[in-house]
Amino acid sequence: MDIVIFTETRFNSSDTDDIYNIDGYRLFRNDVSQGTGPGRPYGGTAVYSRVLLKEGYLYAHNINGIEFTIIKTESNPHLNIIGIYRSPSIAISRLLSSLRSVLDEDYN
Repeated sequence: MDIVIFTETRFNSSDTDDIYNIDGYRLFRNDVSQGTGPGRPYGGTAVYSRVLLKEGYLYAHNINGIEFTIIKTESNPHLNIIGIYRSPSIAISRLLSSLRSVLDEDYN
């Protein structure tokens, strides 16, 4: 596998990348900005890639409490890969609205 996406990682911003390193892969984290108490925050996305990515990609585009991680590779720049995490407490209608907003953007 060249790209692997994990959701609900619950990574903490104080965690170093070394903790989650996988040999041969570059890690991109879309951590949740804040938790809801003393424990680890819910949510979060991690992408492991061993392929060359297009300049400016991977990046996080989080809206309405939903985490979107946008990926493009150098070898296939017209292909958009989007990792999505939605908490079960967020309505499907809000997910669909947010997804439409993300898809309407121009990712060239």
